[in-house]
Amino acid sequence: MLLRRLSRALVSISTNSQPNFTSQFFAPNTSRSVEPHRCFSVSVRRMASEVDAAQKATRGGDDTIFDKIIRKEIPAKIIYEDEEVLAFHDVAPQAPIHFLVIPKRRIVALDETKPEDSALLGKLMYTASKVAKDLDAKEGYRVVINNGKHGCQSVYHLHLHVIISFHDINPQTPVHFLVVPKKRIASLDEAKPEDAPVLGKIMVTIPMLAKQFGLKNGYRVVTNIGPHGCQTIYHLHFHVYGGEQMRKMHQSTLVIASASYDQTIRLCDFLSPHTSAVQIVHSEAQVNCMALTQNGNQLAVGSWQRLRIYERQAASASLVASFENIHKNITAVGFIVGEKYLYTGGEDMQCRLYELRTNMLACSKTFDHSHSPISSVVDHINQYELFIANQNAQVFVWDIRNDAYEKLPMPPLSTSEHVVELAMHPAGRLLAGITDKSNVIVWELSSRKVQPLSGNLEAIESEEESVLTLPETAARLRDDCIPQNQRNYGLSIKFSLNGELLACTTSQDTVNVLRADDLSLYSSINTECQWNWDTAFLDDEHIYTGGNDGKVKVWHVESARLTQQIAPLAQPKPIIALTNNSIR
Repeated sequence: MLLRRLSRALVSISTNSQPNFTSQFFAPNTSRSVEPHRCFSVSVRRMASEVDAAQKATRGGDDTIFDKIIRKEIPAKIIYEDEEVLAFHDVAPQAPIHFLVIPKRRIVALDETKPEDSALLGKLMYTASKVAKDLDAKEGYRVVINNGKHGCQSVYHLHLHVIISFHDINPQTPVHFLVVPKKRIASLDEAKPEDAPVLGKIMVTIPMLAKQFGLKNGYRVVTNIGPHGCQTIYHLHFHVYGGEQMRKMHQSTLVIASASYDQTIRLCDFLSPHTSAVQIVHSEAQVNCMALTQNGNQLAVGSWQRLRIYERQAASASLVASFENIHKNITAVGFIVGEKYLYTGGEDMQCRLYELRTNMLACSKTFDHSHSPISSVVDHINQYELFIANQNAQVFVWDIRNDAYEKLPMPPLSTSEHVVELAMHPAGRLLAGITDKSNVIVWELSSRKVQPLSGNLEAIESEEESVLTLPETAARLRDDCIPQNQRNYGLSIKFSLNGELLACTTSQDTVNVLRADDLSLYSSINTECQWNWDTAFLDDEHIYTGGNDGKVKVWHVESARLTQQIAPLAQPKPIIALTNNSIR
């Protein structure tokens, strides 16, 4: 994704001089950001909730949740502690490694620091590096500081997020400048204890510069470390992003698409109250599966022997790319790697990887080791592993960088039973699947070695078939989590945005929502519609469904209550596929 930098400055810092601008106010351009956008963006709904929390938060006042953690009044998974600093795992991680570093002495926000706080701020940065090393983040990570409402700060006790981050959290903003120490420190993970004064001075200087740029309502500070943190220039530097657009970019669109037996696709912006549907007549064949790009502007459609890409405009949509060298039905489709690539799986027993070029699709790699029709494909958050389920009761992991693969362990299934759909946990810890007999399988993936995509996929050379050797992956089967009278044929399974719930649909009229940790039943929703072909979470409290009655309905999960019908997405015939731009 291209960043339009409306203004930017490069700032150089030393410990014995005032900060000075070495280059300022670059001309507006549409070139790539310094950090390449290799990976997927966080969902629009999750971003919106982050902004909502920041808008409700207030500075000062009573104790924060961090004060209570420091006093051990509430539990936390503490990683490191001394007399000044505390580090602990984030309660809602956005990546396999995501922890917080906080000062025990309360500093409300970065913009309220004083020169005498420099030593403590430097120690926070050094502690972040030390703890990341202890957690074996050898290949890098990302450090983020949110400041103020526009910086999405929701807890007013200064804290550093440390994340192995595969998604883009660097927004398009009116103001973007860099702060660089004059002393050459290659990366934060190479900082030494004696570098703490330099790091502390940077932290004290950033609020002063942000004020000069008019960032009165907040900003975000980001430093990238190593390849996993997407660092491309090995001289430590801090990005500062801010401006009204940073807040607005989270309040984007939530585009939902429905497809019907009558070969009609409808799209609408769910967050716009007066929106009308954009209709696409997909006359070649019945739609089997769909996927939207994160901005909701491009829709991929898989059907009989054809893959189509449509561009959504205000009141219409146009065909922009297609691929037809496929022999049977396409059953799975999705975008990966900054939406530069697309994958499909199908009844021809192949999983394909395509490069998206101007007005064309080019198949760059093919997985042909299934030897059985493919029923579902999902991608891991690391963006280089695809999980592939087939009708022969097998689930493969395909490493698209090295063209290597492995099979996941499978629990005992009945004759001819197989996984019909897979779902990936938002943090990549779990893989879930529902079988055609309505049994649910969950694989524990947390022990797997997570690595980011390095370089471009087109650089991958074709090699002989190889098999991955990865840590053992545990599998759990529950054949009783969906009540016996609601089972029949399993159709769809989806994680909630926080990863705590799983929504499962079958050919019966009930959608069962399970707790992801133990697969116990959380709620049952009677949709009054047989064959609920698909479902997805709008947020952590609501799902929407589509089925044989041709209606798209929104449900409150806990109360199992119908909250609305999305009229622009209604179809005259059964709905057989749904998607939105917050689903990976």
